[in-house]
Amino acid sequence: MFETIIRFWQDTIKKSSKLMPQVNLRIVQKQISSAHSELLLLSKDKDEF
Repeated sequence: MFETIIRFWQDTIKKSSKLMPQVNLRIVQKQISSAHSELLLLSKDKDEF
């Protein structure tokens, strides 16, 4: 499930990169990568994935 969310965000970044300034794009990528690491930590704690 989380992989699907991450792929969705990666596709969104690729599509919106033409519309967004690069600075905003980098901020979004940092937020997504930090959210991704948090999801990995949660999945390790719960042992559901």
